[in-house]
Amino acid sequence: MRKYQHEQVDPLLVLPLDVNNLAWHWWWIQENREIFDDYTTWTWEEFVAHMLHPDVVALEIGPSVGICSLFFDGLNAWIYMVMHDWRYRAEACIRCCAIAFDHGAERVTSTINEDRDRIKNLVFMLGFHREGVLRNALLRVDGSIKSVELWGLLRKDFVYGGDSSRSSGNGSKCGNAGILSESGGSIGP
Repeated sequence: MRKYQHEQVDPLLVLPLDVNNLAWHWWWIQENREIFDDYTTWTWEEFVAHMLHPDVVALEIGPSVGICSLFFDGLNAWIYMVMHDWRYRAEACIRCCAIAFDHGAERVTSTINEDRDRIKNLVFMLGFHREGVLRNALLRVDGSIKSVELWGLLRKDFVYGGDSSRSSGNGSKCGNAGILSESGGSIGP
């Protein structure tokens, strides 16, 4: 296991994912399978299918310091995030949540492993509420079984994003912000 070393300064940019970087992100996740539980249970094909799914807004943090995917299922956006340098930053999390709300989500939902106290403290500071526990729901690469906590952030509780009335409120804009194509242009609406 090793942390990604980079020279970028905070705050990091949050940009649409460049598909040319998918393999690189996958490689770093595989190098740190014990750390990144969000994506490690998937195969390469499942990872690509998820990141390119029409109901996913795929984001790159850095660039190349991390990735985030927002999976929309109606009014909810499930957030998955990996930071290759193992430092989750409030600014990047705030921006990713703001993007979810800008796309019509009424809530953002995160699952956090029971032993990830720093991340739980961060999402609590951002306004998320712990809503429950999925007991013994995660089989880690090392064979251990962990419980997963369910955390939710409602639009009305999102105080960092400025105007909380930005979306249509009915989820009509949820999903598919597009990603960058190989030529650098945007894919999607």
